[in-house]
Amino acid sequence: MSGRKRFASDMTYVPDDISDTDSSSDSDSEYIDDIYSGTDENFSDSSVDSDESENSFSIQNARQWCKIDMQNIPPAPASFPFIGNPGPNFTMADDATVLDYFELFFDDVMLQIIVKETNRYAQQYMNKAVPKERSRWKKWTDTDEKELRLFFSVLFLQGIVKKPKQEYYWSKRHILQTLIFQQVIQKDRFILLMKFLHFTNNEEFDKDNHPWPKLNKIYDIMEHLRNKFRNLYIPDKNFSIDESLMRFKGRLSWKMFIAKKRARFGLKFFVVCVQTFSYTQVMELCITRNLQSIQFPLKLFCT
Repeated sequence: MSGRKRFASDMTYVPDDISDTDSSSDSDSEYIDDIYSGTDENFSDSSVDSDESENSFSIQNARQWCKIDMQNIPPAPASFPFIGNPGPNFTMADDATVLDYFELFFDDVMLQIIVKETNRYAQQYMNKAVPKERSRWKKWTDTDEKELRLFFSVLFLQGIVKKPKQEYYWSKRHILQTLIFQQVIQKDRFILLMKFLHFTNNEEFDKDNHPWPKLNKIYDIMEHLRNKFRNLYIPDKNFSIDESLMRFKGRLSWKMFIAKKRARFGLKFFVVCVQTFSYTQVMELCITRNLQSIQFPLKLFCT
């Protein structure tokens, strides 16, 4: 597959302190060697027993070229009958808006988690830190679901109305002014919410027993979204398994550099998408160099 060959030659892991000037490096990572070493172990399901794994299709044999007799082409293997009932697993009014569909995923349960953990983290921070005399966070008051909805709406709008500095969104200079931001939320309050925004309880984190220690900060929210993706839509028999690169240039040990991707620097996801309209049914964030540790839940499509 041409996409696989390109991926193997162009993808590499990026250290935390790398800059854009390092993009000229053409060395492949050990991770690529692990993925495309041609061994069946890298692609086998850990839940398959030893007898089934011995009879499984060999990836190495599939890569070997062979001559095809055009006069005697073997028949295609029989396809399994599709007995599913694909489509949306929810009801929505005919006049539903984009916001109504968005709130199917970003629902009250998620907001309650964020409100609870944000208030908890703010209290933990203030109990430990010693504020300066004119510190902004001395004015902190607990947030609620209504305020967080406004906060996230401003974040989304900042992705559309782009300015070089965040404080410019609340500027009163006519050349920079955008009134909607001042009308929705005050600058100091927005900065406070950005400072204390949290999704999990730091004091309950157990590195040895956590299923994804590196994702502990966003694990609960990510699991909530993944369940929503799986449950709100039933896929049909045609779906695509692919990788996606989300642009990111911050400091993370699993940040990748893929030269021929548009984003180039970012976080890699394995995704299962419905082909008809590119709905993401399953997503797995790649945070390790060991492919065997990634449990891609294809069994979710088996009945």
